[in-house]
Amino acid sequence: MIQVFEDFLGHVAWKVNLEAALELAALKVCRDCLEKQAKSCLDHKVDTDSIDVDAAMQAFIPKTVLCSANMKPSALKRQFVQLLKKFAPLPATESVLRSLSILIDIVKFDVEVFKASMGISRLAELRSVLEIIIRRMEQSSEKAIVQLKISGNAQPMLITVATHDIAESLAHLIDGYQMMYNQGSSVYKMKGLERCESADMRATTVTHRPHSSVPGVSHDLRIRREHVTLKELIGGGQFGNVYRGTLADPGAPPVTVAVKVCKMENEPTDTQLILQESHLMKNLQHDNIISLIGVCMDAPMWLVMELAPLGELRQYLQSNRASLSLTSLFLYSLQVARAICYLHGKSLVHRDIAARNVLVSTPKCVKLTDFGLSRALDYDAVYTASRGKLPIKWLAPESINYREFSMASDIWMYGVCVWEILSWGAKPWQGVANADVITRVETGARLPCPDGCPVALYNYLELMVWALQPAKRPTAKEIVSVCVIFIT
Repeated sequence: MIQVFEDFLGHVAWKVNLEAALELAALKVCRDCLEKQAKSCLDHKVDTDSIDVDAAMQAFIPKTVLCSANMKPSALKRQFVQLLKKFAPLPATESVLRSLSILIDIVKFDVEVFKASMGISRLAELRSVLEIIIRRMEQSSEKAIVQLKISGNAQPMLITVATHDIAESLAHLIDGYQMMYNQGSSVYKMKGLERCESADMRATTVTHRPHSSVPGVSHDLRIRREHVTLKELIGGGQFGNVYRGTLADPGAPPVTVAVKVCKMENEPTDTQLILQESHLMKNLQHDNIISLIGVCMDAPMWLVMELAPLGELRQYLQSNRASLSLTSLFLYSLQVARAICYLHGKSLVHRDIAARNVLVSTPKCVKLTDFGLSRALDYDAVYTASRGKLPIKWLAPESINYREFSMASDIWMYGVCVWEILSWGAKPWQGVANADVITRVETGARLPCPDGCPVALYNYLELMVWALQPAKRPTAKEIVSVCVIFIT
């Protein structure tokens, strides 16, 4: 929201009328006060009497609007104070949504404007870009240079911009288009840049580990096959079937478990992915994540996991619609968000968040599972998938277009999962071909508001969680805070 408001003030404030400008400024001031008071005391109400109204008007109302206002300064100030009192009781989330509803017709969220200067200018096609490098102009300056190596030209094209952040954004934009035109890989070389220390999710690319470096299974996780008995088939997936079974370790009472039996015909690379899944799962300890008990290493490999007795969430929702309340659906959404927040805290992306991969342990507890597609990321990074089938109708636009996955793409998928939950297990984009989904999304279409879904929650999904640009999506931690609001 901060970035959107800054874009508004910096680039398009001249478009706004007086009424909208005053409302946006008042909402912004109230949110800032609310945040400041929340850090210093228990009273989370905005004290409008403590606000420096003149300073706030100068800071947050565009000067073009103030100069063109057809009313006396005293009347303008009175109107602004009235708006402050009107918006003071609003919670932060509702304030953000109201601001976005005003800005959506003014600020183009899917358009970026870069102010830049060039040396020798010439025309070049995006498909001709062979290499992109960004570097500081000089140590004492904030300015940065985007250097483009162009096919057929010995001299690089140089574009000078105001900051490193702008340079990174421009570099990623050019790189994305050249990948789309050439159907190739990234040419953005991270040279001469210090590592980003902010907590946002920028689109830097890392090379995933070769399969030979995937750790094996430690001895404390190995289970003898004769201690496991398969009972009944309960599900299936890309790499094998899942059975209900019993684990009977010597000297311990039998335990009912879920057992993933890997397919015999799996390629060696698939076996490495299964090993990677077990390696990831063994380090995950969270109330809303299915835990790994152990691995039977003999072919075909078996993963022995915690059993969620009530099965897949999607089927559970469809079968129990009459007895489940809206509060239960909010609770499930919150628990999935907490699981994702935990994963992201460990620099992991799931890549396959959907209701089919959420299991029901009890009527009041769901757990995220299926880590077959999960990947560990370097800090602040994006994973580029090179192979495998992808669940198109759940994917973020950048994942469909470029097979890129990040914490931000997980957030998009989480939004689709919440939509499934609030739609009682309905499948997203029914009747739409996979090939047509990305066209609809990029032209502004989103999944419809489910019946009974609060308008504020759907607006949050539509405007924030499903933002076209990954950097504008909220973090999992922020989503947890929003979910808590709807539970209480």
